[in-house]
Amino acid sequence: MCVRGGVVATDDSRINTTGSLLIKHQVAILEQPGTLLELTALEPDTSVLLMGGEPIDEPIANRGPFVMNTQAELRQANVDFQSGRMGR
Repeated sequence: MCVRGGVVATDDSRINTTGSLLIKHQVAILEQPGTLLELTALEPDTSVLLMGGEPIDEPIANRGPFVMNTQAELRQANVDFQSGRMGR
């Protein structure tokens, strides 16, 4: 979950942050299990981006716009992008 604007309060212990307030641009990762999340907007026009999916349990490597599994894959993605082969 990413707070896009405003301030959000929660008392959900699955969120990996210290404290219960999430401010603009702060990201929180929810740990499993659970199907219910209660949030309270503390400012007008508060907005959040909430994403979900099944965990893939794979390593993550990221740099710039690329997200891969290893540093070697990131290097190759950058080479492909710079040479114009990206998406071909």
